[in-house]
Amino acid sequence: MRFIKRSKAHKRLFVYFSEYGVFVARWSSGEVPTVLEFAREFSGGDIHVVRPFLEEVGTRKEGSLVSAICGFSTPDRFLIQTAIQNAPLFREQQYASNFLNRNYELGEELKQVHILNPERGLGSALGPTTSGREVLFCGCPKNTLDAMQRKIIEYGVYPERLELISVSTIAAMMVHMNLAYINTPVVVLDISMNATTLIILDRCAVGATRIVRQGIDVWVHSLQEKLGLQDSEVAKRLLYSGSFDFKEMGPELLGAFIEEIRSAINFYEIKSGRTAGHIWLTGAPSHLVWMGECIAERLGVNEIIPSLSEWLEVQGIVADPSIMSGFEGSLFRLFSLMGNYHRDESKT
Repeated sequence: MRFIKRSKAHKRLFVYFSEYGVFVARWSSGEVPTVLEFAREFSGGDIHVVRPFLEEVGTRKEGSLVSAICGFSTPDRFLIQTAIQNAPLFREQQYASNFLNRNYELGEELKQVHILNPERGLGSALGPTTSGREVLFCGCPKNTLDAMQRKIIEYGVYPERLELISVSTIAAMMVHMNLAYINTPVVVLDISMNATTLIILDRCAVGATRIVRQGIDVWVHSLQEKLGLQDSEVAKRLLYSGSFDFKEMGPELLGAFIEEIRSAINFYEIKSGRTAGHIWLTGAPSHLVWMGECIAERLGVNEIIPSLSEWLEVQGIVADPSIMSGFEGSLFRLFSLMGNYHRDESKT
């Protein structure tokens, strides 16, 4: 195994701002392999707890701000795979935003869309040769991003890099697919409060995407009705608790959702001639892990449970197993920020 070379000795902080809390990890790259010193989850993300911790473990970059590589997720994020039929039109002002608003339901209308280079994040024009090629639109509304940037500063963090975690997670899963020799399409369900983004990864590329208008809010409402609860907050706490056995109720609670997932899979299989063999849930709170098993069983596919230690090892990072005990895979999105996804520099 060839470890990835790090340029110089330093500690680096990684912070993931999820919809349900804050995840923090730090590595020390004084030697090869890099050493993961700790990983920690702050459920709820109480700023009065998280900010002092970051100040204690971080390196100051700008005044009182701590330098970190940051990832974030928001309920209104989107990932959309589509084909560009007439690339020169995308050079026209507002064409890309009009295209997305016309073809996809994204809530508030997008006012402006920027075409960026995926490696450097800089502006990039689509050339004539782009026509007919598939592209991936990803992002969130500007007001959401502005609010997220303000939030990060409030936590005392100076972001060296800011990534939509759904994108880095896809790249991380592709590494796992190679590591686990998974050759059949993988259905990724990126779950948020009000919707789910379905992404089919095939041959380590995005084969298809679909926005499913069901998320945690829908399942909370459904649970409230089925149990006759007066307060939706009680239903939400029950769904999140991890103490309620959803083995019998789960298939009924997720019935309509599972059928929509099945429809999307069938459509892709007919179109591509390839049969999906795996499913993976990401983005949801850790106590909803029962959903993956439930959906996989109903669809007749295998659920993916990535090995965090093996994934880190491929990236040239070692960690004591005790660091990751009890996280049940919920650290994978945080660790995706650590990945080196350049084929000429990593094992995959």
